[in-house]
Amino acid sequence: MEQITFQSAHEAAKAVKAVIDEYWRHDITREQTQRSIQEKILAIPENRARIFRGEKYTAVFESVLGKKRLAEFASIIDT
Repeated sequence: MEQITFQSAHEAAKAVKAVIDEYWRHDITREQTQRSIQEKILAIPENRARIFRGEKYTAVFESVLGKKRLAEFASIIDT
């Protein structure tokens, strides 16, 4: 996955969801998951703005990811 600027929070959430699902299927390692999310999605300020509102996630991002993926996302970006 190359760096992409997403047009909406929904698109950004779908991209994060796809990466987490790959990790859960054991297609990629945790390190690859972290690198993919950090370097290819969160590295772009416009994408961060579509995912975060202050210190919280946007409502759209939360609803697309769901509770389990959101918890996984939080643990990935905290490490």
